[in-house]
Amino acid sequence: MAVAIEKEIERIKSSKFPRKRILIVCTGNSCRSPMAAGWLTVELRKKGLENEIEVISCGIGARVGAAATAEAVLTMKNREIDISLHRSRPCRREDVADADLILCMSQEHATFITSLMPVAREKIKVLDIPDPIGLGLMIYEDVIVSIQRKLKEEWNQIIA
Repeated sequence: MAVAIEKEIERIKSSKFPRKRILIVCTGNSCRSPMAAGWLTVELRKKGLENEIEVISCGIGARVGAAATAEAVLTMKNREIDISLHRSRPCRREDVADADLILCMSQEHATFITSLMPVAREKIKVLDIPDPIGLGLMIYEDVIVSIQRKLKEEWNQIIA
C-alpha cells in the first residue's frame, strides 16, 4: 500500500497525469462496460500507455457498488483479466464532461449521455453490443469477442 502511495506521489511531482480519459457506458455497469474497461486497460498496459490513457466505466441505470456479474468475471478470467474488484456506479455529468472519448454499448446509452450533456454528442461512439445480462456464458463469450473486435476497430481513436 505504501509503495502505491509513493508511486502516486512521484507521478504527481513529475506531472505525469493521463492525457486522455475514456468513459465506457452500458446499462447496469455490471457486465459489458466492466468487461470492455478491463480488456482495454490490459491492452493499454501491454502497449505502455496505462499512464497516458485512463479508462473508467459507468451505467445509465447502475446502482452504486454492485459487483460485476459472475458470468462477466468468469469470461474475463478466462482471458487472464481480473474484474472481480469492479463495483458499479451510475453515470454522472462530471464523468461525461471529463471524458475525451465516450464508448457507448448502445444507442440508448448515447441518447442518455447526450441528455446529460448535449455537447458530448461529438465525443460519443456507439459500439452496438447486445446486453448479455441473464443469459449464459456462451453469450458472454460472444459479447467479449464483439467488444474486442469493436475496440480494435476504434484503436486509432482510442490512442489518439
